[in-house]
Amino acid sequence: MTCITQCWWQMLVANAAYFILGAIWYSPKVIGTAWMKANNLSMPDENNRPPLAPFLIRAFIFSLFIVFAQCLVFCWGNAAACDGEMGLMSVILRSMVVSVLAIGGSSALHNNFLMKPLKATLIDLVYHLIAGAITATIFYYSCSSCCSEGACC
Repeated sequence: MTCITQCWWQMLVANAAYFILGAIWYSPKVIGTAWMKANNLSMPDENNRPPLAPFLIRAFIFSLFIVFAQCLVFCWGNAAACDGEMGLMSVILRSMVVSVLAIGGSSALHNNFLMKPLKATLIDLVYHLIAGAITATIFYYSCSSCCSEGACC
């Protein structure tokens, strides 16, 4: 059995955390108002608001892709963690690198072609950095079975 198949429920927990952080991060009381202003957006009125459920379902699925990629990075580097060579900070830093280079880079490239302002892109990058750290922490503490069963070691 591989680390990925052992840590499937942890991926769901990490995805829920990623998703909940996004709901908090982009709420008007935290950074949502600044993000909307940076993107020249405004809240739609009640009559023109699209249905929320399909949007949230797609967002949850897309964030699962990100969490799956971070789990792959965690599992591939897990041998060093099993040997006691890697602590939590190393795992978090590696996940943050994945968040910024892969996810953030893709998001920044997309935002660039949409001609979104740099401030909006930076807000998104910081969100992915924080979410990546949370995801890495969840994997670090909950996927310890990978070490005990030798899945990645």
